[in-house]
Amino acid sequence: ELVRWAPGERYAGNAPQTQGAGAALALCHRAMQTLTDLPSAARQASQHASPTVVGQLAQSESEMPAAAQTAAELTSLYSRATLRADEAGFGGWPQQVIHADWHPGNLHFEQHAVSAIVDFDTARVGPRALDIACGALQFSLTKGGADPTAWPDHLDQDRYIHFLRGYESQLADPLSTAEVSALPWLMAETLVSEASGPVAASGGFAGIDGGVFLAMITRKTKWIHDHADDLVRALG
Repeated sequence: ELVRWAPGERYAGNAPQTQGAGAALALCHRAMQTLTDLPSAARQASQHASPTVVGQLAQSESEMPAAAQTAAELTSLYSRATLRADEAGFGGWPQQVIHADWHPGNLHFEQHAVSAIVDFDTARVGPRALDIACGALQFSLTKGGADPTAWPDHLDQDRYIHFLRGYESQLADPLSTAEVSALPWLMAETLVSEASGPVAASGGFAGIDGGVFLAMITRKTKWIHDHADDLVRALG
């Protein structure tokens, strides 16, 4: 992937940039709707209902005794999220090219607007809701220093709303009721899938012990499950 030099700065976590990130995703989706002649390689699996994610969690469960219970719990949470997204009608939604890795590290900003989008190597075909859920999750994640055991469970609901309002600002019509109802469950799937691969492959995540990292992911995933209705109502 080659990109022209683009001036910009990192995401600062403020409301205007968060809303700008949502708006940029909608514009990106609009542009990519014209891409129809795609190789079969672009039609790869996503984080939704992924046997790979389930297999990675099973591997961690068997190879990391200290984290076995956590991995098993995450598998249950992931499966429940898959079921709820399917109940919302995920399987019947229109498909198009999506970015598939929409997070702050892949965007540059100038003041409040997105100045560049990078990292299209995971682009694939799928419902736009996968990208929206990924962005809503990544732009609302909360952290707190180097120790994941001290990270809060909750998402930043203000940033969650700003991101989605930014997305809708570029639409002729708001997101469908079905898409909104599925977002928390797709976010939960995304959160689990982002952690499962690195931990299964190396026993850790970015230098953090795998068991410790999965325990933090479990707390956050539970929070999404427990507050799914609140997240849906927040967009009402």
